[in-house]
Amino acid sequence: MFRSLASARGQLRGMSVWTVGSANTLKVLRLVAPPERREWAAVDWAAVERQVGLRLPADYKELVGVYGAGCFGEYLHLYQPCAAWRELDLVHQVEQGLSSLRFLRDAGALVPYRVEDPADLVPFGRAENGDECYWRRTGVEPDEWTVVVGDARGDRWTEFDGGLAEFVLGVLAASSSIAFNPY
Repeated sequence: MFRSLASARGQLRGMSVWTVGSANTLKVLRLVAPPERREWAAVDWAAVERQVGLRLPADYKELVGVYGAGCFGEYLHLYQPCAAWRELDLVHQVEQGLSSLRFLRDAGALVPYRVEDPADLVPFGRAENGDECYWRRTGVEPDEWTVVVGDARGDRWTEFDGGLAEFVLGVLAASSSIAFNPY
């Protein structure tokens, strides 16, 4: 568990999250939401990427390396490689998410969030309220992907024009740019 939303929001008040710059986003995150442990088990990223069938964004790998298993702001869970619980296991969730999206497409239903290929949405986490978080594969390079959140209680999808680290910082800062609220 990392710092509470209230604690992080207090520290971020008045800071323009979007002017921090992606190179410094992880540094800011470490200041406002320090990891509980200094070391986590090393992840064989090449093996994980083979299992999911794609390269993963660098900020995701760094977040997992720095924070390990846990929850940001008592609200946002990131799927982890080799998680003990399948519901939070990255490989399982990518396989299940892609299978579900392909089922919808093959059944003639609209695939959520206006993607032609279900593989363009890659699940990376979920919120306590059931909202699903995805990378939207907007470019060839994983570090170009944006974040999309699917509302668990409806068909509303919200895109965040930034990477995972900026998204996590935005959630902790309760940015009005992100329609993603734990309450």
